[in-house]
Amino acid sequence: MAQRKQGLRPQVQPTPQETFGLIFAELERVSMSGKVFPNGIDQVELELGIGGPAAFSLKLKVSGPSPRTSHVSQFASTIVFDACKTVSGDAAAMKDCNKFVKKVASMCGITIDSGANADEIVDIIGSAPWKFDIPLGAAEAAMEKAATGFLVVAGMKKSEFSKPHSNGHVAIVHGESVAGHPGFPHASWGSLDLNGKFYGSIRDCFPVSDLARVHYGYIQI
Repeated sequence: MAQRKQGLRPQVQPTPQETFGLIFAELERVSMSGKVFPNGIDQVELELGIGGPAAFSLKLKVSGPSPRTSHVSQFASTIVFDACKTVSGDAAAMKDCNKFVKKVASMCGITIDSGANADEIVDIIGSAPWKFDIPLGAAEAAMEKAATGFLVVAGMKKSEFSKPHSNGHVAIVHGESVAGHPGFPHASWGSLDLNGKFYGSIRDCFPVSDLARVHYGYIQI
């Protein structure tokens, strides 16, 4: 009579679905611990090839988020967004782009000369301590700076518009593009013509024909 070996159990191969479940559970655990991915997991790539009833291959690639999605950047971007939301409730600021930008900047810890008009604010964002290396009209580059935690101001002097303007114009740039218009960011602004918006498109803030002439300046919050 054959003797039965003690302690041996038949090996059961997990199904692909069970394997994926275990992988994602472990990824979630690691991400939540904050030790390996302190900013969370931004990208996960999984590839599965089934070669038989119980055979399959698995490739796994995990990468942490890019700097623009870090907690610091998100926090700074949220400060700007919340400041714009608050200032949008100020009727006087919504009727004056200068007041709007200056109040938002102040709430973000940045001081802009209280007596500066739009033309003068354009000069301010084009000189230190502001950074002004964004090419003229480069809306997407401005959006990227806003997404990485900078306060970004867009502006044009009255003499720079293709059609006559009695005043210049300035606005706050956000780090998200407008649906249907990739590369063009959301913006917040006040306006003398009562067309100020809390979260509109940069394409509505400045004439589309003049977007290539918009100045952008940014500063760390």
